[in-house]
Amino acid sequence: MAKLILFTLLFSWAFAQDIEIHRVDGKIFAEANSCEKLVAQYSALSQMSKIKRRANCSCELGSKCTVELGSVMPKIYKELLDRNLKYEGPNCWNAALLGAGSTKSIRYMDDSELKIILNSPICEKVSELRPGDIVTIKKRSSSGRVQELHGFTYLTSFGVFNKENGDASKPYTFANLDSVLKKYQVSLKCHLNESDCELYTEAHRCSKIDELFESKINHNLKKSLMSVSCILNKAFKGQEVVGSNNLSSITSVLDVMDYQISEMKHGDPAKEILIEKLSSLRKGIRDIQDMESGIKESGEVINFKDSDENQFYPLGFSKSGEKYQYENYVNFGLLQIGQKKLNDYMVCEFLQFLQFKNKKLSEKEFKTIEANYGEVLRNCYGEE
Repeated sequence: MAKLILFTLLFSWAFAQDIEIHRVDGKIFAEANSCEKLVAQYSALSQMSKIKRRANCSCELGSKCTVELGSVMPKIYKELLDRNLKYEGPNCWNAALLGAGSTKSIRYMDDSELKIILNSPICEKVSELRPGDIVTIKKRSSSGRVQELHGFTYLTSFGVFNKENGDASKPYTFANLDSVLKKYQVSLKCHLNESDCELYTEAHRCSKIDELFESKINHNLKKSLMSVSCILNKAFKGQEVVGSNNLSSITSVLDVMDYQISEMKHGDPAKEILIEKLSSLRKGIRDIQDMESGIKESGEVINFKDSDENQFYPLGFSKSGEKYQYENYVNFGLLQIGQKKLNDYMVCEFLQFLQFKNKKLSEKEFKTIEANYGEVLRNCYGEE
């Protein structure tokens, strides 16, 4: 009996190990203790990227099994997997959407923004998992209030696309599903089953960002979308980003966004998301301006975090012995890079949804946008 228990524990432990990633000569290899895991992971990534190839898994005696995964990975996985960002900010919510293809921007995201997206018509709740589904771990209090604790992209039970939190030292990994559930104390009976469970998971299947805006955007907006993602991604990797003007010039263009969003049809899947985005931008600008005035008065900027929850917050400033923290809307990673790049970040956020060639824009408005932000786009995208 003891031998059987030991065997069961060892067997369970072996299948709970994460898939390890190695980069060799520009190629990405995965290593695990069985080809079953690796072939399943290969197949899931192939479905995501729509690149059909056969997995070539090999095992050496006394060693782990290996397969080359990079050839079938979506681009974002190639860029981020097993790598750390230079700056803090991008967290699990953002990673879950990145892995699913539902966003292209590497940035901080709060749980309220994720909830808006998951509850919008672009996503549907599902009871059976497929590669690319977004899984959230939730906690229900005795009062019935539900709190989101963590999120990730499902690929296989052997490897979900996961980032622990917004700490820059936490890499993007393929984590074993059981390991993630155990970390948050979710029992298997409560996985995709909230009935009578305090801690449980939910899964959603969402449209990819390209599919969502395919019918709504012209070539110029599509080009600017690519440029915006490039700018954000460069900034978080610590690469230089040139261009942009001050916050007041950004504020003036937000009014144009207001009008464009109001013209969208009622029930449009993107409308609610854009309204929330615009509200976030305006609050972000106010917070930044408040912070700037506080810095001028106190001359001091401090970093701090809540050690109890290991939750990182934006920069704050000291004024009359009090500490202020700017939560949720301002990406503090870019605050640490500097005001110039912070402006680029704010530009990027609203340019994602601003149609340059839209007939509703006056010639004066269009020229203002081009003059203020053309350099940002050209610098990142590499062309006029």
